[in-house]
Amino acid sequence: MTTPDRPTAEGSPPEEAAAPVITEEGTWGDPPPLDAELDSWNESTGFRGAIGYVLWPLLLVALVLWLSVLSLSQATGEELALPALERGVIALTEIDALIAAHEDTLPGQLAAGDEITLPGYPLDVSVPTSEVLRNGVLDTAALRDAIVARSAALLYAEGVGAFGAASGFSIDISPPPQRSTQGIVRTIIGWLSAERHDSVSQWVTPLAALSLVLALGWLWAGQGFGRFVGLAFALLLASALVLVGALLMRFAVTIVIGGDAVAQEFESIVQSLAGVAIRNALLAAAFGVALFVPAAALHALFDRSVRRRPGELV
Repeated sequence: MTTPDRPTAEGSPPEEAAAPVITEEGTWGDPPPLDAELDSWNESTGFRGAIGYVLWPLLLVALVLWLSVLSLSQATGEELALPALERGVIALTEIDALIAAHEDTLPGQLAAGDEITLPGYPLDVSVPTSEVLRNGVLDTAALRDAIVARSAALLYAEGVGAFGAASGFSIDISPPPQRSTQGIVRTIIGWLSAERHDSVSQWVTPLAALSLVLALGWLWAGQGFGRFVGLAFALLLASALVLVGALLMRFAVTIVIGGDAVAQEFESIVQSLAGVAIRNALLAAAFGVALFVPAAALHALFDRSVRRRPGELV
């Protein structure tokens, strides 16, 4: 049922059409066609939707790079790198055998000067005698710990070049593939350095800022709760890619490195450092799941119902 048009006085401007009213008794007035409203809405959001198709893959790449760089920065920081280098020093230099071989001659250095060195040791490291004396007697365990700690700090500051050509020391690990194994050990020591840590860490904040800007752009370009679903999916996919990369690295090092105790120790070092990326990927995935589940539920509840015709809303 509709109401007739109200007559207007001659010469007076026509009144605007009244807004439609829908009641249980009928419809008063003519509501605009639903399809026309949806078409107008689609046209207004088409440009933003096109931007979203560009922003989402960029966001995915930025998240993968940020998680990777963050993991490398943490793994090469002093907190993790120095203990790893200490393990490598013990395996490479055979310091325990050197101390045992010179156990009788080392006490003679105490009266000769303020510092003590280990003969035959490939790194230029000396320890103040005050740190290794216990009741006037040389403490070989304290000497070992001090030399290892100083050696790790030296390698962290200078890299594998700290061994130096003058020491006559070379990384020699067998069995085959000997060349590949030596290269991996040198690469591991080279990565666990202050220089490499600084070069990697400088990208953590810019990549985090880029990821945030792209995420905000994606939220602006999207519609309803579906945009949060897309954001969560990007985070989950980025986490999965980083996780797979870390697992592949662990597997590859296990295949390439093998043989003696030195190689196995460096394999263990890589395994533990790769755990940093695995941990970060799992944390990011947990956050993605926490965002995805409610966003997907709300998207299914609200966003789809908006696009249905009134007769379909049961």
